[in-house]
Formats: sequence, structure tokens, C-alpha cells
Amino acid sequence: TSINISLSDNESKSVIGGSINENAPLSYNGEQMRLLAAIFFSELPENEYLPKKGVLRLYITLDEYYGVNLDDFEKLNIQKGFKVLYDEDEEKFETSLSQDNSTEFFPVTVSSFLSFHALNECMTYSDYRFEDTYNSNFMKDSDIKLTEDEKREFEYRINTFNNKMLGYPSFTQEDPRSIEIYEKYDTLLFQITDGTDMDQEEIVIGDAGVMQFFIPSEKLKKCDFSDILYTFDCY
Repeated sequence: TSINISLSDNESKSVIGGSINENAPLSYNGEQMRLLAAIFFSELPENEYLPKKGVLRLYITLDEYYGVNLDDFEKLNIQKGFKVLYDEDEEKFETSLSQDNSTEFFPVTVSSFLSFHALNECMTYSDYRFEDTYNSNFMKDSDIKLTEDEKREFEYRINTFNNKMLGYPSFTQEDPRSIEIYEKYDTLLFQITDGTDMDQEEIVIGDAGVMQFFIPSEKLKKCDFSDILYTFDCY
């Protein structure tokens, strides 16, 4: 089960590309980061993984990689170009839509309120666990033999790109968690896409790109958001 995120005209506290009443953290270059999204957990549908209340704030640096440390692949979890913050007191925070989102290197062109609904989904084929899961749970006891064209069509259909929390990520390139140091990031905290499978123009991430934040499930249970894997890729 995942939580699908829709850009909405209906006013909410949760926003993407908006503003919030706190000083933004500073990035590695000493400049203020930009609020990518603020999520009020009380607005989410019932689920057993995320906190029942509190405010999650996702900040990124305005550079060509959106704050992702692509120059050192083994440091995607070092919060120098991005910052993830959490506070359980929702009453402390107020959000609003930004009037100007024309800033270079920011993926949200038009800020928006957010709405959420639960969604059942299957594992995407670009998830690094897919191959083993597919072979051991489907092909092992199945008489079905797919042609290469049928397999590609099947993989395309299940590799859906959407804005969400939890569930399975979708990549245009490869899952960074395929290397051992990142295997612990087993929970998708937040994903946004520029509309590969959606009719939206408010988000632009490179060339049909997608952006993800991951967290170890054990840290999430403790509401500890200090250990985050952040990445993006595009065609």
C-alpha cells in the first residue's frame, strides 16, 4: 500500500513548492535551501508506517542536481545539499503557496496544495528487489512463459510513475539501493515525478525525471529523520 499524492486546488496545510514559517537550513555553499514540500501527517489517510501527526519538511539546494550529491555516489545520504526535518507539533507551522517559482534548478514550477489517498500497487520492475522477487514468487511455480516483447510490456505497465509516499519507487535509470551501503533504506518516504505517467506540468525534473527520499524502517518507527537517502534520475 502506498499513499498517492495529488496536486490540488483545495486548500490544505500540506504543500509542494510553497513556503513555511521557519528559517530554511543552509546548504554546503552557505545559501538558504528551498522548501520542496511540507507534509502534515494528520492529513494523510490511515496507515501503519508514518506518524499520526507532525510536519515533515523537505529542503533542497538550488543547483543543477537539486542538491543530490551525484559527484560522490557513496554520499547520497549526507545531508549537505538537502535537509529533512520533522516536528510533531503541527500547530507551530503555517504554510502558503509561493508567488514566484521561476527560480533556476527548482523542480516545482507552480506551487500547489496536496491531497492524499491510499493506493494498492505492486512492486515496480526498476526496484532492485524485483528480479529476485519475480523469479522466486512468480516464475518458479508458473507455466507461463513470456516472450521478450511481452516481458518488456509487463515491466512497462508495472513501472508506474506517480507522486507518493510509501510503496515502491520507480526509476528511469537504476535503484541506488542495489549497492550494499544503501540496502538499509527500505522505505520510500517521498517521491515526485515530472509527469511521465501523469498530465501535469507543475513539476519538471530534468528530462522526464523522478526524485526520491528513502529512510530505514527502523528509523521511521522512532520518528528519526536524520538518516535519509536522497536521489534523482532522468532519461
